[in-house]
Amino acid sequence: MTKLEQEIRELHRTGQPFVLVSVTAGSGSMPRHAGARMLVRANGDTEGSIGGGALEANAVRQALRVFETKTDVEMPFALTSEEAARSDMICGGSGTLTFAYYPPERPVGGLMEDSGMLYT
Repeated sequence: MTKLEQEIRELHRTGQPFVLVSVTAGSGSMPRHAGARMLVRANGDTEGSIGGGALEANAVRQALRVFETKTDVEMPFALTSEEAARSDMICGGSGTLTFAYYPPERPVGGLMEDSGMLYT
């Protein structure tokens, strides 16, 4: 079980909401590819990574908005060579991030099944 999976299980067990940010599509040179996940807690703390740098900082800001709306969203991103050079990213590319809001009552079993674990 990964540290991310342990944290998902613990937050669910203790009734704490979280947002799971996932790279769901991508092309070009990206810091992390489809399947990368990052958990964001209501206080902005994170577990896991979707690639670091400006992309991850923007994702945390979006995740905190998701806590307010309690609605899952998708967000396209593009890391062009120019943008990468202006930020602390060393990769370019484009893709989609999915932000899934998990209140305490939302089942997390599918999250564990994705990694070969069964947990409800």
